[in-house]
Amino acid sequence: MNSTNLIYKNGDHVKNGRLYSIIIKDLDLPFYIGVFDFEHESPQNVRINIELLTTEPANMDADSYDDVVCYASIIEKIKELSQKDHLKLVETLAEKIANIALDDKRSIQAKVKIEKTEIIKETNSVGIEIVRTK
Repeated sequence: MNSTNLIYKNGDHVKNGRLYSIIIKDLDLPFYIGVFDFEHESPQNVRINIELLTTEPANMDADSYDDVVCYASIIEKIKELSQKDHLKLVETLAEKIANIALDDKRSIQAKVKIEKTEIIKETNSVGIEIVRTK
């Protein structure tokens, strides 16, 4: 396969086969999440890690904000999500966050790790990790 003509599942071409990852590490936010009655009473800390594979701009030297996927806007959308209704499962939360991350047409793959950091005192965290590809 010629690396200058990669085509992904969504039909997009990747110029010169050049990709890069956007990393959001240890985003801690309060969420109403969980299946137990006590988890409905108050929010609990959820740690979010995302690795988002995206297409590289045609000209990285252009130093243009409009040519890249904005991690700040992804974080803002996740903050908005944290203010919405109670979720039962971390799996549901991970899926919603993956959809947010993959919303930009330049995004190809999202790895999302969700950890509840306060739910089981004998652990630092419990959680899940998913990978979604367009």
